[in-house]
Amino acid sequence: MIKIAIFKKPTVFYSIGFLAIIIGIPLGIHAFTQEGFKAILGFIIFMYVIAAGILIFFDRLLVKRISLLKINIIELFISFVVIFFYLYTKSNLIVNITNENIEYLLVIENPGNLENDKLDNFIPMNMSINTDKNYVIVDKMPNEVEYSTSAAWDGVFYYNTFEFEKYQKVKLYSKNKMVITEEFIDSLIANE
Repeated sequence: MIKIAIFKKPTVFYSIGFLAIIIGIPLGIHAFTQEGFKAILGFIIFMYVIAAGILIFFDRLLVKRISLLKINIIELFISFVVIFFYLYTKSNLIVNITNENIEYLLVIENPGNLENDKLDNFIPMNMSINTDKNYVIVDKMPNEVEYSTSAAWDGVFYYNTFEFEKYQKVKLYSKNKMVITEEFIDSLIANE
């Protein structure tokens, strides 16, 4: 059996990089033949192909100096950390509104002087809060907020984001269009 040199001592990064190059080159060429944004997408794909090539180059250098088992363990660990970090940054907030009379929901990023709402459970990479108030306070503003309510919003809601001096990030979900102010948020929090 003849061994091909490029498949000698495979590692995690080598395998991922090799697949990225094999898939990326034809996709990038195809994207370059398109018009508008799709052509720019071809450029982005080729940047990933170049990054994969650089990754393979350094991987092959390490394989010559360090044992294959150690490299694979380190690369698996790095892969899990990168995947976990990516999923964490894309986490969502799921708000279960238990009060059916609520006509709006404010999601407020904690400016540092408020108490965060208690997370009821931790769905992998997502936060979940049960509330009967018109607002929730979170440590970090999530990318997306999903809410469930028994209120009759008819599946339609108004959405807007606000930035105030005191409250840097605020998201509003409401049945009707609303304009909120910093004083409005202060009064909501003070009434609890």
